Amino acid sequence: MVFRRTYEKALITGATSGIGAAFAEVLPAGTHLLLTGRREARLAAASERLSLPGRHVDTVAADLATAGGRAELIARADAAGIDLFICNAGAGLYGPFLSHDPAEELEAVELNVIACVQLVRGLLPGMLARARDCGKRAGIVIVTSRAALGPVPELATYAASKAFQLRFAQALADELKDEPIDVLALCPGYTNTEFFSHSGTPIPARAMMPPIAVARDALASLGRRAVHFCGNRLHVLALLEMLR
Repeated sequence: MVFRRTYEKALITGATSGIGAAFAEVLPAGTHLLLTGRREARLAAASERLSLPGRHVDTVAADLATAGGRAELIARADAAGIDLFICNAGAGLYGPFLSHDPAEELEAVELNVIACVQLVRGLLPGMLARARDCGKRAGIVIVTSRAALGPVPELATYAASKAFQLRFAQALADELKDEPIDVLALCPGYTNTEFFSHSGTPIPARAMMPPIAVARDALASLGRRAVHFCGNRLHVLALLEMLR
């Protein structure tokens, strides 16, 4: 597949599994990678698998639910000179809100909301400056969810945090429309990832999308629109969202 843009170095959060790992797989061989996640062994395996002649793959083992982890990643990514940021790391808990450990709920907010804002704010100035200097466009993909389109009982905090990401990305895309950077809110439907086992969410009866298909769809859409819904069946709420 030929994508609309080419990038020199991409930062991918949550890169050790699911959609994040798929982005690393489908980006062209000429794109250097900076991968981050919590699991060092998986990062090492990904680095070995994705390293190619002429491509550098660097890794940062960081907990983005912590201020220290976020600060470390911003410093590394800015020094590396990234021109593509895939904001994919996220977390959620399934079940009644009051049944969850408060600390785990707050950790999900730290990862889905605070980390998203802090990383974008920390990386955007450098990305814009480099794009202006070299005359090329940079890109940001914020991986949100169809859950962002309305309240989801049993996934209250997760859905609310994804709604924040969606509106945040839409606003950034509008604010930056005259700058050399594209911003995309990616809203996938059910995707075959570890989210279900990690969050305790029941596996849906309907067929799920492969992460590779989601990543390819996103990269093909970056620079064409600000919000992209992908999946086999487009929910009526998604249609309404695109009309706003």
